[in-house]
Amino acid sequence: MESVKDWVDALYLQYSPKMVAVAMRAGFTIEEAEDLTQEAFLLFLTKAPTLQEDHRSPGGYLFVTLRNLIGDALRRRWRRKTLSYGEVPDKGKDDAYFTSLRDVLPPELDEQDREILIAYYGDQIGYEELSKRLGIPVERCRVRVFRAKNRCRRLLENQENFSGLETKGPSETIRGIGGDPNASR
Repeated sequence: MESVKDWVDALYLQYSPKMVAVAMRAGFTIEEAEDLTQEAFLLFLTKAPTLQEDHRSPGGYLFVTLRNLIGDALRRRWRRKTLSYGEVPDKGKDDAYFTSLRDVLPPELDEQDREILIAYYGDQIGYEELSKRLGIPVERCRVRVFRAKNRCRRLLENQENFSGLETKGPSETIRGIGGDPNASR
C-alpha cells in the first residue's frame, strides 16, 4: 500500500488543475485560485489517512472543500472593511455634489442614534469595532443599530406624512387644470 504522502501527491497532480479552473470560474484570479486549491489540499491532509483507509472518494471531498472555501472567500469579500481609530483616513474636503449622512438625518433624531448610524453607515464601521467603541457586547450593538435605524425611518416617514398634508383637494386640482368639479361623470 502506498504512503499517504505519495497518494496525496498523486491526487494533487490529478485534481489541482481542475480545482484551479473551478475557482477561476467563480471569479478569482489565478493566484487566488491556486491559494484556494492549496488550502483545500492542506485541509485534505488532515483527513487523508482515514479517507485512504475507508476507500472514500478523495475527489468528492476535495471539491466539496473547495466549494466551501470559495463561499467563505466570497463572503469575506462582501463584508464591510472595518478600521481601527488609528487607521481611519483623513476626511479631506467636503464633497460639493453629495450631502453627508449627518445632513440627511432628521434633526429630531437623538444624538446617540445619530452617532451610531453615522458610524455604522457613513464610516462603515462593523459591529465588532462599534461594540468596542461603545464598550458593549456585539449583540447589544446590533440591537442599538437596528433600533436607531427604525427610529430614523419613523421620523423620515412622519416628515413625508406632514408634507402630504399641504396637498390640494380633488376639486382644487380639477379647477387648476381647467375642469369642472360639478360635471357629471
